[in-house]
Amino acid sequence: MLSLLLLAVMAMNAAEQPAGYYKRAEGYKQKALLSQLCTIISANTKVIAYDDLFDDAYPYTDAENGYFIDMYSNVKYSIGDSRINKSYSKVGQSVNREHSFPQSWFSERSPMKSDLFHVYPTDGYVNNQRSSYPYGECEGGTRLTNGEYYGKGRLGNCTAPGYSGKVWEPDDEYKGDFARTYFYMATRYNTQIANWNGNGTAGQILDGTSYPVYKSWYLNLMLKWHRQDPVSEKEIKRNNAAFGLQNNRNPYIDHPELVEYIWGDKQDLEWYEGYIDSNPIITLPTNGSIVDFGTVYTGSTATRTIEVKGRNLTDNLTIALSGEGFSTTTTTITVDEATAGATVAVVYNSNRHANAQGTLSVTSGTLKSTVTLKARAIDMMEADEATEVTPTSFKASWLPVEDVQSYTLYVSGKGVAPPPSGEVKLLLDEDLSDGTTDWTTGGATYSEKTSFRLGTGSSAGSITSPAVDLSATGGLMTVLVDAAAYGSDTDVQMKMSVLDAKGTVLESKTVTVETAGGTYVAVLHGDAEASNKVKIESLASKKRILLTRARVYSGDASTLENAPRKVVAETGDSVKREITGITETSYVVKNLAKFGTFKYQVKAVYNDGTESAYSEPVAVTLEGSETLPGDVDGNGTVDVSDVTALINKVLGSADFPVERCDVDGNGKIDVSDVTALINLVLV
Repeated sequence: MLSLLLLAVMAMNAAEQPAGYYKRAEGYKQKALLSQLCTIISANTKVIAYDDLFDDAYPYTDAENGYFIDMYSNVKYSIGDSRINKSYSKVGQSVNREHSFPQSWFSERSPMKSDLFHVYPTDGYVNNQRSSYPYGECEGGTRLTNGEYYGKGRLGNCTAPGYSGKVWEPDDEYKGDFARTYFYMATRYNTQIANWNGNGTAGQILDGTSYPVYKSWYLNLMLKWHRQDPVSEKEIKRNNAAFGLQNNRNPYIDHPELVEYIWGDKQDLEWYEGYIDSNPIITLPTNGSIVDFGTVYTGSTATRTIEVKGRNLTDNLTIALSGEGFSTTTTTITVDEATAGATVAVVYNSNRHANAQGTLSVTSGTLKSTVTLKARAIDMMEADEATEVTPTSFKASWLPVEDVQSYTLYVSGKGVAPPPSGEVKLLLDEDLSDGTTDWTTGGATYSEKTSFRLGTGSSAGSITSPAVDLSATGGLMTVLVDAAAYGSDTDVQMKMSVLDAKGTVLESKTVTVETAGGTYVAVLHGDAEASNKVKIESLASKKRILLTRARVYSGDASTLENAPRKVVAETGDSVKREITGITETSYVVKNLAKFGTFKYQVKAVYNDGTESAYSEPVAVTLEGSETLPGDVDGNGTVDVSDVTALINKVLGSADFPVERCDVDGNGKIDVSDVTALINLVLV
């Protein structure tokens, strides 16, 4: 029997709909709206064991004044009643668990088997009469009785249009409850229910699709019951109680109008929470949405088109724009234009490197919708002609750009492409201080006022990043997390992992998070050939973590505080060279292959760790010093190897500077030069 203490705790956990719970469903209609609701009410749900429903759930969800609420009979069964789950031959002898959506229809699988939103406490004998017959309407059906006890429902042949088989009809006071139960099942299990129509008698009502889910005769009947029997106070209390236990809700109790937007007479309209059809509303752009312009070269422009639409508007719409680099020529949209649907073209342009953010506001009277604009401007570097050219070196120079910590120079022989962008590069920088995140959440996560919390007093939590490319560093990455322990929690463990494309953990690091907080670093090895993700998680209940920032770098950035700063370092050989960490706007490249032909390109590494694009290549041919006559291959000596090199030049299979190959000085490269060179070697 459930203790009074546990009942008190459960009562404290009962909660109304959280603010923003259905936010992601706004702006959708019909099947798309159904799909959004499925995602919302399927996330982070909890399962109560079927055998524990009478102890751990029904005293809170389905009881009043110490007695269970039975929608199948007038019998008053008390909490802890001796008749719970007993045998029966009459009404009033047992109370058990009724699957209003028969469990044979989903093959008795979990979590459907114990889902509180369709499993109710009912009289066992009436439950048995209902069996797995679909709900319906029947005139003159059989109602069970036993003295003062009677069933609240009857069994008979269906008289509702479209079906004539046997059905069980609940009493009018609960028809709306059961209709909303069936709409819940179509939503919560929308990704599965299309495959259930072959189970048992389910095909009598299911049409084998994920939308509209039910056959037309049954859908019409459920719509009728939903409209005739509105949401009751009993349903509202039960919805809140079930949310406290199961961590999801029945959206058709919170917002009965959703039924009409998905299946009823408002299917052509997008749904918005709190909206009344006669009220004015700005339907597009979605308030709080983000438009990302991506990466733009400084001095060039990028344009994004934002759709604007409204219903029942009485005032023209005013367009306001803020943020450096963002502009638009549209300032007003008329009511008629907004009703039909209009667009606003927003242009981004910057003459310097920037990570820009702006705001587009659309207002009509007291209505307002705000869009966040984001863009990144990078420089297209300009490299100058090479100077100070020698047979083995040259000086590269370029025009400076702002907000730069260093430059990277790439030098190569003909036909070699620039290398991947740097060894250390900022890939992700997620600000979690306002409780929002683009990362995927798992387990128990909550938005605090200035941070994002992992874990509760009873559950752990996690966040997982979008995919990142580590091919430039052979899979090596660095994760930096700004975190603190929650409240007075001690010995709080945080795990940072890199996952491959299949979600397999490739490497992890666990750290102890202090109450005062700090930046915690993990250098991890991921998959160089595929996408990788980062997972940050708490490891135990009652060990909660507050996150404020998460950064992911390619390469080893373990010594960084904010951005990678490099010392000058050269890698490569005499034909191909990459020089990083240059702080000036020129650099002398030495020890190259003698008299070779090269090209060089340069890019900027900004203070925030991001990089510009490479400049256009500049060609340079090494020359400028005295040449030893006959030293065709430029190695400082005249010997047989030069004869071979010259023959290859004449045959067209090698390329050497003309001044080294015209041995006889007649201005042509031919066999006579080979003869002259042989004579030099023989001297």
